[in-house]
Amino acid sequence: MKITKYIILATITCMFMVSCSEEGFITTETLQRSKEITKSDDVISTASLPQPILDYITSNYPNIMVQKAEVESNGNYEVTLENNLELIFNSNGEFLGIDDDEHDDYGDSYINPANLPQIILDFITTNYPGETIEEAEIENNNNYEVELSNDLTLVFDENGNFLGIGVDHNDMDEANDDNEDDYSNINPSDLPQLVLDYITTNYPDETIIQAEIEDNGYFEVTLNNGIELYFDSEGNFISAEDENGEENIDPASLPQIILDYIMTNYPNETIIDAELESNGEYEVTLSNGLELYFDENGNFLREEDDDNDFDDDDCLNCTQQQVLDILTTCSDWVVDELELNGNDLEDNYIGYTFNFSSDGTLTVQESSNNFSGTWSSSGSGENIIIVINIPSLPDFNANWELHEIEKEDGESEIELKLGEDELEFESTCN
Repeated sequence: MKITKYIILATITCMFMVSCSEEGFITTETLQRSKEITKSDDVISTASLPQPILDYITSNYPNIMVQKAEVESNGNYEVTLENNLELIFNSNGEFLGIDDDEHDDYGDSYINPANLPQIILDFITTNYPGETIEEAEIENNNNYEVELSNDLTLVFDENGNFLGIGVDHNDMDEANDDNEDDYSNINPSDLPQLVLDYITTNYPDETIIQAEIEDNGYFEVTLNNGIELYFDSEGNFISAEDENGEENIDPASLPQIILDYIMTNYPNETIIDAELESNGEYEVTLSNGLELYFDENGNFLREEDDDNDFDDDDCLNCTQQQVLDILTTCSDWVVDELELNGNDLEDNYIGYTFNFSSDGTLTVQESSNNFSGTWSSSGSGENIIIVINIPSLPDFNANWELHEIEKEDGESEIELKLGEDELEFESTCN
């Protein structure tokens, strides 16, 4: 009878722990599926580092590439160079020092795997019998992070209790899980000549601080001004992005062909603003109020007058019916641009789709998450106000001024502004 009771108890315990293997242990598959936790150090793109950090690296390590960039849980940035030197910066981008990993100067330290608590070693032996420990750290939050030979990172608390599989913050969304470790760092000299020629021609004053080749053979190059350039496997230019948190880019960083065009055609004007759009186009605002648009290669596209005059694209004659028609007819709107208080936030809403209904309701979907809100419009012409209220997504909640409605090339865009803040939705609908 006692034996029967023990079997029943073991079965119930196994069910309570979600899933058991034939040997009675929690399977790796179950651990990965049921327990994920963000790592203490969150991997970020090199281009998204604050500009002071990029400037420091360029000045002090001009010929050494960046291997990896991370944000630690205490807000510091850790940048690993190709010579394995680890540079530490505070949240403002000020250099703090070099982390030699032998001392606890900056809140975390590497340890010998043999010195891990026995409970951790036993857990790994039991659940990952075929793997070895590649690296072990004590993080600034006192958690242990252990990297295995299968590239999994296991996170344990200070007492050695398993917390979960460590993932970067941006990879918590299942849709992004396949994006990790899909590239390799390479030496810039190994880039196709087409890539090097493009950079020399269009960014003669900038230097390469990181070069990567992706699994599909495409190349990603990060410049010291925070601009990421993308090229196909042959070296043909695809697009460019400004990732270091600044919507505006330094006019001096514009491709030379753009600077030459402006000097020739607008010799008496100065550049007061330059932006790199998500589609790779450059938008340049001159001192006379003109906005010039150039493609990703620097070729002139068009000119717009951003004042409220006859030739402007502003909504001088827009109506509420136009707003209603475009927002409710088109579906699955995505955030193309969101700038609040000088901060670019659109990347925070990748994968979010917005649908506006004629009854004033607004639904937002992101993976398995759904958010509800309301919207309304009032006014006419250039004074139309669109009110958005999504309680769970406060970044969008405001009485926005309608700035522009645009339909072209199979896409529809609606641009809203509030002072210096901007919100732009885009839909593949026209």
